[in-house]
Amino acid sequence: MEINKKRRYLLAALLIISVAPGFAAGVDTNSRVKPLDEKQINKTLWHLVEELIKRVPFTKSSLEELLRIPFMETRKTIHTIFYEGQPVGLSDGAVLEKIDLRIGLDEGAPGFLVLDLSGTCFTLTDVQSNFNATKIAQIPSGHSVEEATVHTTMQSRSTLSFGFREKNPNCLAYIAFDPHKK
Repeated sequence: MEINKKRRYLLAALLIISVAPGFAAGVDTNSRVKPLDEKQINKTLWHLVEELIKRVPFTKSSLEELLRIPFMETRKTIHTIFYEGQPVGLSDGAVLEKIDLRIGLDEGAPGFLVLDLSGTCFTLTDVQSNFNATKIAQIPSGHSVEEATVHTTMQSRSTLSFGFREKNPNCLAYIAFDPHKK
């Protein structure tokens, strides 16, 4: 009987250690764990946005070079090729969780890019300190927490849209780049 009791205590201790190693070591267990396949680049989100604006019109190869990741074709229609890139970490703690690139097949189509964000919480104040002429372009209809309040700004080469989803309305959820056609 005594051996079974010791065995249970030992199993309980092992379970606690394996389930909560961060807790046992005093580590913040709410922090995001970087996936093994996530690349890291030495740019802040705002520096990257400026660099992306300069890369219009978008091409698969120019974005692969900038972000240092491959883009995989996910779908193709008669007008558009859809690509997706793997997550990329930035130097300010932001993570490009999903990278959606769409390249039009029509001549002169400049592409379209959406960056879904996680990691650092960027507020509307952060957006407006970098792009001060934003205006509300879309508000949620109340049907889903995935809907967003979208603020846009016109830049020399692209319209930028900054989405704040209802599920976390104070943090920037995505940035969309809609380049101007020449």
